[in-house]
Amino acid sequence: MYTAPISREKLALVEAYATRHKTPVFAVHSTGFYSYFRVDLPGTFPIIDTHPDETATTDLRLLRPWPELVEFAQALTADIDNLDDHKHGHLPYVAILLHYLEKWKETHNGAYPSTYAEKTAFRKTVQDAARTSSSEGAEENFDEAVAAVLKTITPPSLPSGARQVLEYEHSDPVCPPHQLAHVYVHETNRCDQIEQNSGFWTIADAIKKFYERHGMLPLPGNVPDMKAESDIYVALQNIYKAKARKDAAEVLELAQTAAGAREIDPAEVDLFCKNAAFVKLVNAQGTEGDMADRLVKVACKSHPVVYSSSYPPIPRTLPIHGWLGCV
Repeated sequence: MYTAPISREKLALVEAYATRHKTPVFAVHSTGFYSYFRVDLPGTFPIIDTHPDETATTDLRLLRPWPELVEFAQALTADIDNLDDHKHGHLPYVAILLHYLEKWKETHNGAYPSTYAEKTAFRKTVQDAARTSSSEGAEENFDEAVAAVLKTITPPSLPSGARQVLEYEHSDPVCPPHQLAHVYVHETNRCDQIEQNSGFWTIADAIKKFYERHGMLPLPGNVPDMKAESDIYVALQNIYKAKARKDAAEVLELAQTAAGAREIDPAEVDLFCKNAAFVKLVNAQGTEGDMADRLVKVACKSHPVVYSSSYPPIPRTLPIHGWLGCV
């Protein structure tokens, strides 16, 4: 991080260090109540935790259920028509949807509903299964199941951001393991392997292998709130958490195999697996012109812009420039 004004020589040193060690550079310029802030990224910059909306991270895998989840749903719905009103009205909607998906497959040659028309028909089937004369009133769990059909009855996919990360070719040379400890000491014979040997890319490669093996990303493991008895809901949560831990353990094993002598932090693997569908790759390479120049061009469309005498050039609106000139 540096603050303007700064000499060209010192700025060159900062930029050279940032490029060599692939470190973001934060530039700050402040005069009175007016300030300017800029971030220069070191080429390709990956982001794991993009803070997606919690509802967007729900991944129930209803079209690719694993044995423990199937057994859980079947145990709850085996005698669904003869359940008392309380039990029927407190079935978690995950179990409801899995039950009626199996019923659907029986009459559709083993296929899940895939088109919008089919999903609409399936939703009507679930809606009609709700009891309208229950002694406990309307069945909210079936309402939740109906509302979740279009969102959850979808096959696993690879979002564009995750695909960009997994397909990115990070081709920096690989240093022998015994040289890794000397990367920051012997700059003369330094191997430029920071990107290639970083934990992020090692885990990303492991997740790519996981995806190629299973056709889907590791399970995040979170379960949304839903109407259910407390012990049943906790059991459902544990099933998803156990599957998420199992997927993360497989990714960790793949990463450790690729890393060799280098240690892979299990916490980093868990975080990556949880956010795998939402990782982003910010590619700052190949852009035209300096970031400040492009910012100024945008600002010029709405306000006249002049430059301060500091380096690098800092955009400043005319009223502020006039006021600062009197200080």
